[in-house]
Amino acid sequence: LLKDFRQQVLTQAVTGKLTEQWREGKELQSGKEFLIKIINERNSSLKKTVEFKEIKQVFQIPSIWSFTYLQWVGEFTRGKSKHRPRNDKKLFDGPYPFIQTGDVSKANMYINQYSTTYSEFGLQQSRLFPKGTLCITIAANIAETAILNFAACFPDSVVAYIPYKNLYTSEFAMYYLNTIQKEIEQFAPATAQKNINMGILNEIPFPVPPLEEQQEIVRRVESLFAKADAIEASYEMLK
Repeated sequence: LLKDFRQQVLTQAVTGKLTEQWREGKELQSGKEFLIKIINERNSSLKKTVEFKEIKQVFQIPSIWSFTYLQWVGEFTRGKSKHRPRNDKKLFDGPYPFIQTGDVSKANMYINQYSTTYSEFGLQQSRLFPKGTLCITIAANIAETAILNFAACFPDSVVAYIPYKNLYTSEFAMYYLNTIQKEIEQFAPATAQKNINMGILNEIPFPVPPLEEQQEIVRRVESLFAKADAIEASYEMLK
């Protein structure tokens, strides 16, 4: 029941219904204006530029919202772990957290712990992603998500999304991916090791609310999830 409740909260969040009353009477910058601003700022500071184009609505959203692709509003890249063999002892037991698909899968929205670390040698053949990075699995467990609560390395079975100047929240992107995880899984070939390529994620249109509304959505979702967690904990204790 609580699992269904959480899923309903996320669906309401990414379609604008969760903040419908909050939005009334407010003068907010439209999603389109907000999106153009992000793209223009991004193009002025990065070598690879993108051109703003209207994206057809995938589903009904508030008139003030818009749609975009993640790579237009941030860095969207695969994790990195080049050295072979992957289990070479000199890669490990240093100061740099190293997470894998299983760590993303078992996290509850945020990755707060790790069991493996990279050495200096491990870091040299990888990349340290910053706190706040959205991690998306593309192998074994498809399109499972969690946000780093510390800087960490991870392999290419995990894709990173880092919003440009925090203008598009990692949390909102995560909520949307959680609502369409089953649909993304259908793109994985029926093999022993399920996986999808990054091109599939690149082609997914994401809804874009004004930044102020994104922040309000995150606040409301976290509050409702905290209440659900408390109910779940009380039930387990009573059991």
